Amino acid sequence: MAAGKPHYRGQVSQTLKNLGKQKYMQGGVAGTAGDSLADSAEGAMYLLNRLPVPEGFLWLDHWMDKGLIRSGEPLGQARLWGANKWESNCVRTVIIHATMHTQGTIARPWRHDMRLGAASLGDGVVVARQGVAGEVVDTSRVLFQVADMSHMWLMLDVRLEEADKLILGQPVQFLPDGSRQKVGGKLTWISTTADQRTRTVKVRADLPNPTGRLRNETFGLGRIVLRAEPDAIVVPHEAVHWEGCCHVVFVRDKGFFDSDQSFKVFHVRTVRLGAKNEKFTEIIAGVLPGEVVATIGSDVLRAQLLKNSLGEGCCAE
Repeated sequence: MAAGKPHYRGQVSQTLKNLGKQKYMQGGVAGTAGDSLADSAEGAMYLLNRLPVPEGFLWLDHWMDKGLIRSGEPLGQARLWGANKWESNCVRTVIIHATMHTQGTIARPWRHDMRLGAASLGDGVVVARQGVAGEVVDTSRVLFQVADMSHMWLMLDVRLEEADKLILGQPVQFLPDGSRQKVGGKLTWISTTADQRTRTVKVRADLPNPTGRLRNETFGLGRIVLRAEPDAIVVPHEAVHWEGCCHVVFVRDKGFFDSDQSFKVFHVRTVRLGAKNEKFTEIIAGVLPGEVVATIGSDVLRAQLLKNSLGEGCCAE
């Protein structure tokens, strides 16, 4: 193993796993005397450096704490971490064990009141904790999760047939469930893969969250703004009818209310449609601003149109 060859790797790995058993955690490994325990610990560290088995680290930390470091004397009075103060074999083992966990980091100068712990590399808050004080852990385990809550990721599923309309940087609006206030952000990522089951494409947007109002794992309704048109002409969905080859609306005559003798008619207009939402359809061409279209009951006008157009082909003018 020292030469990088796989001989006996499986046997050694199983041996290190067995160290986590209760009988070995309580004793029974080359005795518990200082020198013999130090020799066992150094042998374990030699193997764990090449095979980082979690059970081996648990056993090593347990016996280093119980057999070589702890003592009944207060730390301020102990000559060197307890009764093993002058046993060079034990002292060497303690130093090697500390160097293994600190990855060679040395505190210089050392202070008696120094305390070691975890530190975040950036601003954030602890959002998850997987350990408790006094628990024996190893370097392969995640104890804390620190997140910057001032910005949140919003994940959306977009239908495959609409994904080609997306462009990075487009505005995104998110309405969390149970809230009436929308949060705006920007589209920052578009997946290159469609989901096999839902046939949707995942996209991501960055949302500012300076007050922390947004919560992790929140559900809601997200919208991607394809085009902003403050002066768009829109009509209710029920005002638009399909005539087999084109969309039409019924526009009220501008002189409808001029007098009792004025013609009470609606004109058929062929229209070109734009974007839609849950209530309205955009009219790109065919209707002028301020014109009134028939909505509720417009199906009666459509029926009359179909009746008058029988045998005359598509779309009466």
